[in-house]
Amino acid sequence: MDSLPRLLFIQDEIPQTKNAGSILFYRLLQNYPPDNLLIIGEKPDAGAETLKCTYLPLESFRRKQKRFHKLVNTLDIAGLINYQLPAHLEKAALDFKPDVVLTLLQSYMFYTSAYKFAKKHNLPLALFVHDQPEEFQKVYPPLGKKQLRLNAEVYGYASVRMNISQQMAKLFKNLYGYDGDVLYPMPSPALSARQPEENRSLKIEGKLTIGYAGKAGYGYSAQLEEMLPALEKSGSILKFYGVNLPDNLKRNSLVEYGGFEASAEATWEKIKKDCDAVILPYAWDEQYKRLYESHFPSKLPEYLSLGMPVIIVGPPYATGVIWGMNNSDSVLAMPERNAGLWESELLKLKSEAAYRLALGEAALKKRDEYFSPQVIENHFFKLLQKAISEHNRSL
Repeated sequence: MDSLPRLLFIQDEIPQTKNAGSILFYRLLQNYPPDNLLIIGEKPDAGAETLKCTYLPLESFRRKQKRFHKLVNTLDIAGLINYQLPAHLEKAALDFKPDVVLTLLQSYMFYTSAYKFAKKHNLPLALFVHDQPEEFQKVYPPLGKKQLRLNAEVYGYASVRMNISQQMAKLFKNLYGYDGDVLYPMPSPALSARQPEENRSLKIEGKLTIGYAGKAGYGYSAQLEEMLPALEKSGSILKFYGVNLPDNLKRNSLVEYGGFEASAEATWEKIKKDCDAVILPYAWDEQYKRLYESHFPSKLPEYLSLGMPVIIVGPPYATGVIWGMNNSDSVLAMPERNAGLWESELLKLKSEAAYRLALGEAALKKRDEYFSPQVIENHFFKLLQKAISEHNRSL
């Protein structure tokens, strides 16, 4: 562990347990030697658990404004806001003597600051790539081509580009012209699977209880709503775990609110106790197509870790559905918009204990094969070493 490179991580959502957007980074860096890690970013949330390394604050006025975000993005790309590390942070970063600069291709202020620092001081840059920045940070049309060029410049300079899916790596190859690696999201190391035999019996006699955990947006609750007739006919009910029950699912007797827990681990414990299966839903609405085609669901590794049957439903271009179709021995994948098919498959899941048992055991094996925290952590460490070797080769 002590041989790992000295890592400078410049990122707005710093790794902490209280912020859902940064938990993936917290998990990934949790075992990193604290003396070899310096993080520059927004201040941690009050009461959050953070890594044991040094944090240096870099405040962004971007978070303080929401109404004019598109205008600010446009000013960024136009070059009217010149982002770079302030002098005192640049000095602290140089005193740290980093081997690799790490950032996320998401917030322009932070990834351009990281890129400029790395390039100025001839250091390798490693990128996390979880979303397409042009989709995440909209600009006015006249600046669209320049935005692509500037983002391609950052992406191209990076020695390692850690895309969250194979489809995203392909997207950026076509968009920017550079190859990329894949680093899947890490599930919580604290997650444990329930006993396989629990999958034999239903939580409610004669009913299949399906759990969903997460947000309602991006078409997820819309697809759950579309499936309600199939749930009713198959004798199934839905338990929704999140901040609140979305409006489109309220006042439906098939839907129960599972509540909201302070930690993801507590939510998974409730799901294991209350549900027979979990579902990953994608809508057929075309407005989500670009997102679905490249973004990988971080929820999938969590679901597989539970040792329960996993249902994946949605259009065949969604990355989660593709994964499900490629691993159909371990999940119930339904890539067709067919209510009759949904009904028959859910009815089979409800009525066949051996089928539920087999799916739960197979899901756990796939989690160990693809998403084991140790496997993903080791792959991440190897990619950091690759960043150094690739950068040295280019000198």
